[in-house]
Formats: sequence, structure tokens, C-alpha cells
Amino acid sequence: MPLLVFVNSKSGGQMGTYMLESLRSNLNPLQVVDLHNTGPKAALKLFANVPNVRILVAGGDGTVAWILQTLDEIDVPKKPPVGVLPLGTGNDLARVLGWGGGYSNELISELLVQVLEAHPALLDRWQVEITANEPPKTPSKFASAAGLPAAPPLPKKKEIVFQNYLGIGVDAQAALRFHRTRNLRPQLFFSAMTNKLLYGAFGAKDVLEHSCAGLHRSIRIYADGVRQTIPPEAEGIILLNINSFAGGVRMWERDGSYGVSSMQDGMVDIVVVHGALHLGQLNIGVDKPVRICQAREVRVVVDRKIPMHVDGEPWEQPACTMDIKLRNKATMLRRTADVRGMTVIEMQNTLDWACKEDIISEPQREQIMVEAYRRADARSMENGHRRSGLHRRSGSIGNLLNAKSSSYSQLFAGDGFGLG
Repeated sequence: MPLLVFVNSKSGGQMGTYMLESLRSNLNPLQVVDLHNTGPKAALKLFANVPNVRILVAGGDGTVAWILQTLDEIDVPKKPPVGVLPLGTGNDLARVLGWGGGYSNELISELLVQVLEAHPALLDRWQVEITANEPPKTPSKFASAAGLPAAPPLPKKKEIVFQNYLGIGVDAQAALRFHRTRNLRPQLFFSAMTNKLLYGAFGAKDVLEHSCAGLHRSIRIYADGVRQTIPPEAEGIILLNINSFAGGVRMWERDGSYGVSSMQDGMVDIVVVHGALHLGQLNIGVDKPVRICQAREVRVVVDRKIPMHVDGEPWEQPACTMDIKLRNKATMLRRTADVRGMTVIEMQNTLDWACKEDIISEPQREQIMVEAYRRADARSMENGHRRSGLHRRSGSIGNLLNAKSSSYSQLFAGDGFGLG
């Protein structure tokens, strides 16, 4: 089975360079692309139509997003499935796909076998359309008389895409401060550990400042057309596509009347957090977020400037209206315990044959494959829940003792949003 590998050689400190050399020694160098030297488009165009080709991305979630976006741009009829070899920190998408939060010194040859045996899984990708709210206008005939400029025209709509999560408020504030400081003083950010400590310091600062308090007065959320109630104590709102946040925090547990979180159900999970301290408590597992709802389409109306981020990339957003809806589904690779992991792949090949022979239509093929992916993914997630449940029970007492002794800086010094 052919394999195309993209490596972000600048990700994870020296790990990216090591991974580039190791992969090139195990594969034909033409199969391994260093994204630090060249973009992915040329290689994707060359390999995308090769039968049964698979893609492996060695890097963080941002690197994976780059590859998925480029696959959209080249518009191939059948997009290859994408696996992740996580480098750096954070790596929430890699975690939910079973590849872990970072490279764990596995033999490269064994890892490549696991990529070829992994089963396909669908990943929802969400489009966010941002429209600036109309500023107060000064009519032109009065503006000239008063010596004032007429109101400027509204900017064009801005569109962004996310596959992990969209954050508004306190979690984006810490990411924004980190991002700005790193741009101004890059010499401070010389290791992953330093990055974590500085990120923790920015989070701890907001414990006292509460810079994003009062969100319920300045933000309105409509989920599938229904306005939602934002708690008065909310300082952050998060729309989740995957159930791993800021380096592995599970934000949507399977209990109560709420549905199960899934990365391929065409819905986002909406939660709120009470502030920076609450975020820290989530990070060490001693509290839970407040669940609002699940929705297929979301409108967020923002009345003031506020920090935001998508998949850990922050910015400061002026007053706006955001419309969030499903863009498409990417095919990813989930690490599997299935013997040789070929069950879903053989089903896909069979359906391709049936479609080619006009036994079934293309829409029928797609519908059957979506259901097959969903069932395989649900089984894999269930096995993962059982394993993680055993791990949590064995370590819960130690976690609680560690939580009691943590300083504010430690509370926030988690893996963050891919800071390495």
C-alpha cells in the first residue's frame, strides 16, 4: 500500500529533524516531504490519484489542518486518508485518533506498519463565516458639514475552518497573550517545557483579572435557531468537534440526557467555562465544564471585541456575527486493534467495485461508507474508553493529591494548544 509522508521538521524541537531523517531511511526519500522547505500541494497532486495511497503527517494539529486544507484546494475526487504522527505538544486530534499526544520512541518501521493497518474514520470539518457588525453610520451629507469621515464600508466576509474546536473568551485570552509574547520575545521560547510554564503564567494572570467576565451580556448563541442561555458566571465558550481539548482534556462525558460526542456526527458540542481557574481545574481532572447543547448549525452574535481561537490559533475579534456550519468530512486514519485493520478497507474496496459495476449508485456508496466508518469508529472509541477507564481508576487518588498541592502556574501548565 503506497504511503506519502509530510514532516514538519520544525515541530517538536529537534524531534522534527530526527523524524525526517528516520522516515527517509525507512522509505524512498521521494515519499517523504519536508514542509519546512516546500509546501504540500505538488506532492499531493502527484500522489492523490495513486490507488489506495495513504498520507502520514508528522507534526502538530496545525500541520494536519494545512494538509487537509490543501486536499480541499486540489479538489481530487477521492481524497486519501490521513494519519498523524504527533510531534510537539497538544496534539488533540492525534489523541482522539488513537496516535497519542506525542511520539513515544516507537520503532519507525513498526509505526509505519500501524499506519498501513489503521482503519479509515471520518472527521467533520466546520466552516466559520465571520461578518463584521455594522458600525454606527454618519450620513455623508452630515459628515462633511461636521468635518467627520463618513462610515467606512463593511469589510467582506471572512471564512475560516476548524476541525478541533473554536474558543471564545478566557481560553483564547491565554493563547493570545502567549502568541503575542512569543512574537515580541522569541528568545524566551526555547523549549517545550518553557512554553508550558509561560502559558501557565498567562493563564494564572487571568485568575485575578477576569478579563472575559460578563460574556452573557455581550454574546448571544443560537443553536439550530434556538437561543441558548449563557450562565452569568461564564468567561469562556467552546464549540467542540472532538472530545479532546488543550492537550487531552475530555470535555463531554457520556452521561445524563446529552448525546454522545462524536467527531463525525455533524454536530458540535457547546460548553462554557467559568474562568481561568476553572480551566486549570479541568486540566487536572477535578472539575467539568458546563454543557449547553449539541447543534448542527450555530450562530454567535458578539457585541464587543473579544479574544478567539480556532484549533489554538488566536486573534482578537471585533464585534461580529459568526455562522458555523458543516463544511465537509475528511477521511482520517484511526489506530486500530483489528487484525491487520483491513475490515473497513475491504468493505470500501467492495463498494467501489459495486459502484463501478452500476450495482449501487455513488450516493448509496457514500451513505453505506459513512455508516461503516461510524460503526468502526464507535467500536474503537468504546475500546479506548474501557482502557482509559481502567487507567483513570488506578491513578485517581494520586491525581487528587497532586491537584491539592498544585500552584496556579501548575494548574495551567498543561499541554496547551500545540505550543512546542
